[in-house]
This record gives sequence, structure tokens and C-alpha cells, in this order.
Amino acid sequence: IGLTPYWDWEGFISEAINFTRKVLNRAENQLETEGMFLRQDKSINWSEDLNELRENLANWLMLTGHNEEALNLFQSLLLSFSTSKNNPVWQASLFRKSGNTWLSRRDYALALSLYEQAEGLLASMEDSSNPSRWEEWLNIQIEKMSLYYEINNLPAIEEILPETKRILDQFGTAR
Repeated sequence: IGLTPYWDWEGFISEAINFTRKVLNRAENQLETEGMFLRQDKSINWSEDLNELRENLANWLMLTGHNEEALNLFQSLLLSFSTSKNNPVWQASLFRKSGNTWLSRRDYALALSLYEQAEGLLASMEDSSNPSRWEEWLNIQIEKMSLYYEINNLPAIEEILPETKRILDQFGTAR
């Protein structure tokens, strides 16, 4: 990847999308035809693995501007949430990424609503010291600032900054 010229990224991402689709389709078909036998192997969490593949595919699709398909995948993942990873950080991430698809369409109200849903999920977590919680919270703040920048709402950005800085100082690490 490091040697791929910058002008070839589109081809690389297209290949990644095609490969991920093939793997996902093959896994879904195999699970459908051999489901009873495959589910007996408790060392594999099929629904979690398939959801991870779906999320990766949606991420690739967003990178290439296929926001409708990405949004459909994120929404199906949110709907399957009750039967898969019971993880508010992961669910918040899906809400944020769904918001990003609406941000790219310039539907700022819907994007902001999804970002706020994501924040609400994180706020409801009992473990306030969980680093992944704060990493996702910071990602949400960055997306909100991007949204406010696009709509030229500097006061909203200034309102977010102090708490973002405080959390970054508390939970961030120097690299």
C-alpha cells in the first residue's frame, strides 16, 4: 500500500470493495447453506464477523462517494444491533458514520441529529474511563465541528472546543 502512487488509490479502493463484497457474499451464502453446522462451532461468532465485514464495506463505499449504499449498510447494522455486538461505542460509531453520509449530502439537520444520538449513547455508558468511549466521543466532536464549519457557525465550534480540549487533555496520549 505504501508504494501505491496516489493516483492509483481509486483503483485500490475499488478492488477492496469488490473483494469485500465477494467475501461477504461467500460467507453469507455458506452460512445460509451450512448454517446449522457452522453455528455449532462456538469459536466463531458469525453475526459479529459478518457485521464487521459489512461495516468495512460501508467504510470503503463512503470513501468512494457511494453514500446511499453505505448508509443502507450502516442502517442495517444498527437494526441488527440487538442481535450482535452489544456495544454502545460501536453503535455510536455507526450513528456517527451514518451522520457522515448525510453530511456529504448537505443534510445538516439529519447529520447533527445522528451525531447527537451517538453522543447520547456514549453518555449513557456507566464506565466513564473507557478509552474507546472517549475516542469515539472525540470523533463525533470532530464531525460536528466539520458540520458547523460547513454552515459557517463559528459560535457552535467555539462552544464545543473547551470540552473537547478538556477530554483530549484527560484521555489523549502523545504519539
